[in-house]
Amino acid sequence: FKSLIRSGLFSLIIVSLSFKDDDNSVIAFEIIKHMVNTLPKTDEENQKIKTDLMMTIFLKKIVFSFNENKKMVPSELAPPIFWYILSQISFIILDPKHFLYEQIYRWVLSKPKLVKYEIPIMNIFVNFQVKNQDFENLNKCLNWLLKNVVNGIKTVEDINYLRLVKMFEFILNFENNCYANRLTKIYLN
Repeated sequence: FKSLIRSGLFSLIIVSLSFKDDDNSVIAFEIIKHMVNTLPKTDEENQKIKTDLMMTIFLKKIVFSFNENKKMVPSELAPPIFWYILSQISFIILDPKHFLYEQIYRWVLSKPKLVKYEIPIMNIFVNFQVKNQDFENLNKCLNWLLKNVVNGIKTVEDINYLRLVKMFEFILNFENNCYANRLTKIYLN
């Protein structure tokens, strides 16, 4: 799976889940289901590396999200920006040195399925406490999120989704925050 992720094909597969009225989303979902079915079945094979285990859980989380409602196609779960941000998470899973690795690890393990109205790393900002004073890491996380939101917006549905999850209010509140660095303010503008 690592070569598939590093090449960007896995990211394309995840983003393809957002295509409406198209067989591409169904094909992408079938590829992910096939990936889950080809995962190691024994505990010895499965517990080799933390990243492999995390990728396994990540894939199963996507598949399990559709097990309850078999008639739902992936594009009905969430808009393209949701799938775009998920596709970018796959690169972080492979890099344990990434500044977001621990937060993504916690997010992957937090729930058994995807939640439509939850942007994956938003909980970092909601749960941030001033006593930690890890403002540099907070700014890196915010810059990553803003970059992916800017790159991921493709449709009006994305904008409506961002309104629904209160992303615009969050951005406007953070713009007035004294902890925002210069790069953050560039993304905000």
